[in-house]
Amino acid sequence: MRLHAQLAPPLVLGARVAYQRQFSNLISVRELSDGRVLANDGREHQIYVLDAVGKTFELVGREGRGPNEYIWTGQLFALGGDSSLTADLAQRRWLVLSGAKIVRTIPSDHVAIVATSALILGADRNGNVLATIKANVPPGISRTSSADSVAIVSVSRSRGTVDTLARIRQQPKQSTTKVNKDGGVVAFSWFPLGTVFGLELNEAAVMFNSGDIAIVRVEPFRVDHRGSRGEWTPGKPLPIPRIRMDQRQRDGYVSRNREALAEMRVPPPTARDFPEFMPPFVNPTTNVLPTPEGFIFIETLGHTDLQSRLYVVVNAAGNLVGQLILPSSDKVIGFGRNSMYINSTNSDGVMTLSKRAWKTAK
Repeated sequence: MRLHAQLAPPLVLGARVAYQRQFSNLISVRELSDGRVLANDGREHQIYVLDAVGKTFELVGREGRGPNEYIWTGQLFALGGDSSLTADLAQRRWLVLSGAKIVRTIPSDHVAIVATSALILGADRNGNVLATIKANVPPGISRTSSADSVAIVSVSRSRGTVDTLARIRQQPKQSTTKVNKDGGVVAFSWFPLGTVFGLELNEAAVMFNSGDIAIVRVEPFRVDHRGSRGEWTPGKPLPIPRIRMDQRQRDGYVSRNREALAEMRVPPPTARDFPEFMPPFVNPTTNVLPTPEGFIFIETLGHTDLQSRLYVVVNAAGNLVGQLILPSSDKVIGFGRNSMYINSTNSDGVMTLSKRAWKTAK
């Protein structure tokens, strides 16, 4: 794939450091101050700590339901220093780590857990987490429309107080919710309206370790930034080409998603099921990532090469300052200080981790 010369210069990358540990489903990493790396494998239900040169690893904690144990954890978020936060969604609680040791379990009845349902989009060093507040979905079948939006909130980890920051757009969808006699949700399913699975038009929100917030908007595609004093700086529209969903793009979608659609028992979509244009990005929680230096990496669909990934890099002023092209088998999964971590998947589905220094071109 050729670089988009009209966008921004390519990033300058350093030498590659490869880690020997293999993973089944690497979902998150967190760099510590001594160069070690926490790595979370969602399929193995384990958190590992890898040494700074990629040769050795150890388990962090253990699977279980007791204090400082976990069943399934999500993303690892940096707090202050070498402290980290992750959510054990299977038990609706949070775990706090100091370095490579779990030191605290925040229970499901804590005010901050109740306020967020344990679901978090980010955390900062000032004692806050980023979350969404959605309207309660009633039992049975319900629909949302393009007029509906989701509140982005900052929640105090200690007090549970909620500060509404903004609202973001989400793809209209139809949901089916089944509850038991006590009102507990026992089954939930949904499908998008006006598009197909995997091409939903959603906006994104991220929290930097400093406490700054960024909202990635979709129409126009831009990044708005909220500083530590609460002031918003609207971003300029990013010069990413819009890709029309022509026959080639529709055929590519069906080819890539044939197995997933069959597994969901969804018939192959027809031409009228597709949106007119590809969304600028999809899967905000994994494809929109903040860096410690205040940049945002966005994996965008603003290209037609299905064998590559295109990342655009946006600074705090909302300006496009760099781009990165990776093979489709490689994915940026996290950041350290002036470094990025890349998750590579081979033809057998085995994942490996590598680290590369990076900087924008001068």
